[in-house]
Amino acid sequence: MTVQTDVDDPVKSFPKVFTGLGCLEKPYHIKIDSSVNPVINPPRKIPAALREKLKGTLKEMEDKEVIRKVDEPTDWVNSLVVVEKPKTGKLRICLDPRNLNKAIKREHFALPTIEDITTRLTGAKYLSKLDCNNGYWQLRMDKESQLLTTFNSPFGRYCFLRMPFGIKSAQEVFQKRVSQLFENLKGVETDIDDILVWGTTRKEHDDRLRSVLNRCQEVGLNVKCRKMQVSSQRGDVHRTHSKRRWRKTRSGKNTGYQRNAGSNRQKRCTTTTRDH
Repeated sequence: MTVQTDVDDPVKSFPKVFTGLGCLEKPYHIKIDSSVNPVINPPRKIPAALREKLKGTLKEMEDKEVIRKVDEPTDWVNSLVVVEKPKTGKLRICLDPRNLNKAIKREHFALPTIEDITTRLTGAKYLSKLDCNNGYWQLRMDKESQLLTTFNSPFGRYCFLRMPFGIKSAQEVFQKRVSQLFENLKGVETDIDDILVWGTTRKEHDDRLRSVLNRCQEVGLNVKCRKMQVSSQRGDVHRTHSKRRWRKTRSGKNTGYQRNAGSNRQKRCTTTTRDH
C-alpha cells in the first residue's frame, strides 16, 4: 500500500531546488604543495567516431559554466578522459589528474561510515534520500584553482570552473561543505552527495524535509527529482544506501568519484511511504 506524505509536491513547492545545476556561494581553493613540480601532459588521441560528440559535450559543459576555454599559459595541463556510456551513448568527461593529485593537499575531513549514520537513525520510521545533482559541479572554484584543472582536448585547452570529479580532495571537500550547510537542522544526515532526512513520525519527517528543501533553496544546492526516495522502513533506505556507497567506493579507485544511477532511478519525483 502506498500513501502520499504531506510533502506531496516538492517540485511545485521548491522549483528552484529541482531545476538545473546549483551553485554554492563560497568558492573552493585547491591547496597545492609548492615543492611538487607542475606537469604538462600531451593531448590524448580521441577516436574519430567520438570527436564530434566530444565537441558537443564540451560545448554543453561550457554553456552550463562548468568549464571554460583557456588561452593563457598555465603551469599545469592535465589529460582528458572520455567515456561513452553504453546505454545512452552519451559521453562522460573526466579529468585525469594523477600528476596534479600528487601536489594537492587534502583537508582530511572524516567521511561518515554507514555504521555512524545508521546508529544516529535509531528510532527513525520515515526516511527520505535526496541526491545532489552533479554534486561536485555545484561547488565553484576560484580562478587560481580553475587554472590548475586545465586539460587538453582536440579543440584546445579548457579548465573547470566547478570542482571536477577525480581530484583527491573532492569527496572530503564536498562532504565538509554539505555537512556545514545542514549541521544545525535536526534529523538530517549527509553522506557526500546524499542527504538523508528522517523522523519518528510522518509529520516530523515531513516538517524536516521541508526545512531541508528550504535550506537547499537558500544556499543554492540542487537535488535530482528522479532520485528522491521516501520509505517507511529504515532497512529499505539502509540497504539501498549501503549498496550505493559500496559502488561509489569501488568506482572511486579509478576516478576518485563516479556517479552510479543504480536500479532505484525513478522517472518521476515521488514522495511516498510504504506500509508493510
